[in-house]
Amino acid sequence: MGLKNSLTSDSGLGQFCVELCAEIATTCPIEPHRLLSSLTPYEHLERFYMLCRTHHTHNVTKLRHQVSAEVRKAMLSIASAEPLPDFEGTLRLIRNGGKKAVG
Repeated sequence: MGLKNSLTSDSGLGQFCVELCAEIATTCPIEPHRLLSSLTPYEHLERFYMLCRTHHTHNVTKLRHQVSAEVRKAMLSIASAEPLPDFEGTLRLIRNGGKKAVG
């Protein structure tokens, strides 16, 4: 299966990473004692999510002098895997938090 076919198949991103890393001998930056080729699809996804969450948190933290603590807390809450009791209210709070919060 070629790279293009793997990417467009319905096997998912995690499985695509497994296929992509199957024959490389690169170690995992998170767990240097493991090869990337030994990771499961979910472990690959976990690493993607960790990088995305770190990037999101860093960007929200940079806004500490431009948006309120309440708005920053709401912004951080949308990156959680936990369900939000009032998702629409959280988005409304962020949208009403000023130009930087909306951006």
